[in-house]
Amino acid sequence: MRWFNGPALLEFLETVKLERDAGDFRFPVQLVVRPDLNFRGYAGQIASGTVRAGDPVAIWPGGKETRIARIVTYDGDLAEAHAPQSVTLVLEDEIDIARGSLIAAAEHAPIAARRFRADIVWMQERPLDLTRMWLIKHGTRVVRARLTRLVDRLNIATLTRGASTGTMGLNDIGLAEFEAVSALHFDPYSHNRVMGALVLIDPETNSTAGAGMIRGAVETSFKPLTAGERIGRFGHRSGVVRLNGRRALASRLERRIFDRGGIPVVLNQASVETLEALDAAGAIAILVDESAGQAHKWAPDDPTACEQILRELFVDSDLTSGEAI
Repeated sequence: MRWFNGPALLEFLETVKLERDAGDFRFPVQLVVRPDLNFRGYAGQIASGTVRAGDPVAIWPGGKETRIARIVTYDGDLAEAHAPQSVTLVLEDEIDIARGSLIAAAEHAPIAARRFRADIVWMQERPLDLTRMWLIKHGTRVVRARLTRLVDRLNIATLTRGASTGTMGLNDIGLAEFEAVSALHFDPYSHNRVMGALVLIDPETNSTAGAGMIRGAVETSFKPLTAGERIGRFGHRSGVVRLNGRRALASRLERRIFDRGGIPVVLNQASVETLEALDAAGAIAILVDESAGQAHKWAPDDPTACEQILRELFVDSDLTSGEAI
């Protein structure tokens, strides 16, 4: 254009000033360098930010803090380094660090989460199977994860989002939720393109299944435990079994309940508050104190006593929580 007096595109791209200090310092460890007993360094490429000798840093996972002692390169030590330089960092303290660890600015920690959302581009001809486990490569770390649900899909023709069909095909784009076996330490892709990117790997073929851009962590809502959840976990209802003075039967019953995965507690005496606390915890209280009240209906020498009591506790009993049998 005759009105344009600026540089040519190639000239501009070659001379434009980069924002080297953009983003918090992030350094995924690629290799532990230990040529001899007197040197231990951590090699990798700076993902974002700038680091200087003496800067405080934190090591993730774990969050242990230390300082940068040296920034080592083939041409000698540097006073500072920035993304995307490849360097070897030496720390002031001996900390257990391996490939996949993240060295980050101490004052600006990454997000740590096992559950997170990410926009996914599916790159396999084989459709996505939500029942499978996947490998997620994030930085220099690889973790196992499962895709818990597809939130929506992007229509690439209209750029509108619609309801998910429960799967994804080749070149489909959608928003998905993941749950990893251990926490990822990341920044949202909108803030850090390196620490917010991931690759989805098929563990059967070791091929790339998809690429992702992390949006953020998924908040987990916690609900109070219910009696039904405790029954589902322990396999029995809570209750009070009164076997006054029948210690042999109490011991046999305790062993039988314990062997079935239950929580039995044998007590000589117990206050109302104690019984209520055991009931709230889903336990079975076995009272053997003669002054505690009416005893169980079976005699101490009845060989079927344990089995009948267990049937009441474990097999479709009408026993309500906290009720004595």
